[in-house]
Amino acid sequence: MKRKILCLHGGQQSGEIMKQKIASSRKKLGKYFDLYFLDAPYECKIQEEEQDHRQGDHPEGYQQQQDQKQYNWWPRGDDEKDIQECFRYVLESTKDDEYDAIIGFSQGGLLATAMVCGGGFPTVRAVVTAGAPYRERPFEVEIPGLLDNNNNNNNNNNANTAAAAATDIPKLHFSGSTDTMIPTESTQMLSDRGGNGRVIIHDKGHMFPAKAAYKNAMIDFLKSSLDIKD
Repeated sequence: MKRKILCLHGGQQSGEIMKQKIASSRKKLGKYFDLYFLDAPYECKIQEEEQDHRQGDHPEGYQQQQDQKQYNWWPRGDDEKDIQECFRYVLESTKDDEYDAIIGFSQGGLLATAMVCGGGFPTVRAVVTAGAPYRERPFEVEIPGLLDNNNNNNNNNNANTAAAAATDIPKLHFSGSTDTMIPTESTQMLSDRGGNGRVIIHDKGHMFPAKAAYKNAMIDFLKSSLDIKD
């Protein structure tokens, strides 16, 4: 049985857009993993001339549909209530599935790291991000209380146990040397915050790197972290 990976898109994007952005990696990933793409809760409207900048660089073969909806995980700013609502949304949307890893781009990578380190995904054993920044506010939001919807202390205990285990969770963070949106220093801070992270710097901008060496590094990292043998 293939392992399950939850994929969290970047800000002002969508699950469908992320599918296209990692299209060159999906075939290789699909050999070992089933990928699940979740749309963020806040639909956003942006001007057409802003699209390319907001969505980052496009990989070869990428085609944006003009009528494609776009979403944010939380509104602009770091309001704690907005982030709590985002966490609740993700937890509710994924409550019927158990995931082995999370792949996140940009804002979705920050969200993935914060939620895993906070104990929101007890079964996740690896995190991969690209172009993801560090922000203090998501890490300050408590996960256990959000899980305790039915006054069941087991939820709190599970989250606290997962948060403790997350101190050693493997994390792989890609950063583009020409990324004008998220500097490598910010991604390095995200790598240093919780888990056992490392940063790989590629020669492109705000995107998942498409070169074979980087795709292979991601596959090897996930296989090693999840004890997958060929």
